Amino acid sequence: MAHAGVEVICAPMLARYQEYNDAVTDHFEGPQRLLVANFEAGDGWPELSAFFGVPTPDVAFPMANRQHYDARDHRTRAETLFKKARRRLRRWGLSR
Repeated sequence: MAHAGVEVICAPMLARYQEYNDAVTDHFEGPQRLLVANFEAGDGWPELSAFFGVPTPDVAFPMANRQHYDARDHRTRAETLFKKARRRLRRWGLSR
């Protein structure tokens, strides 16, 4: 069960993150001069090759340290940290 405070904290951070990404894309005058790839989702040689205008290599894309990413894991960790922080603030008399 998500704590309402997590959304209050996360919403502004996500909005700022998107603003930053938009500013970076604008700086490079659009995606033609900026490679946007998601290697965790499987992007690799085809995206890199197309961006640089070179042939796609016939070897596997190197994926060192590859781990499965699941946003739910990060959300659960954030909720746990938020709950711990709130308990400590209550114990110190700084929160209800």
